Amino acid sequence: MNNSAVSKWTESMVYFKNGDYRSALDFLNSAGIDSKNDTLLYFKAVSNYNLGDYQASLQFFNLHQSCPDSVFYFDTEFRIGFAWYKRGETQKAKQQFQKIAHDKMHPYTEEAEEILQKLF
Repeated sequence: MNNSAVSKWTESMVYFKNGDYRSALDFLNSAGIDSKNDTLLYFKAVSNYNLGDYQASLQFFNLHQSCPDSVFYFDTEFRIGFAWYKRGETQKAKQQFQKIAHDKMHPYTEEAEEILQKLF
């Protein structure tokens, strides 16, 4: 990344950490970072989720799933369930949490089991 991209990335993270997801997205979209960068995809997905745009969030989370080596991979799998739930697609949400709950090596197994008991 050039200095301008680094500066925009840094600025976007400041906005993100302060809960200004609209500004964070603006900077993430203009940062000049490879659009397939796993970290960029993750933060775009989470920002959209926090802004209530669950469809856009799902699109970025689904793109992010093609990056299984990402440090955010398991978090993405978990958050997809919530995005489906927020969209009112409870069957898809349930399936996502069941998939996680059945994977005993998944770091969110216990949380997924608890969500299944409480919500479904």
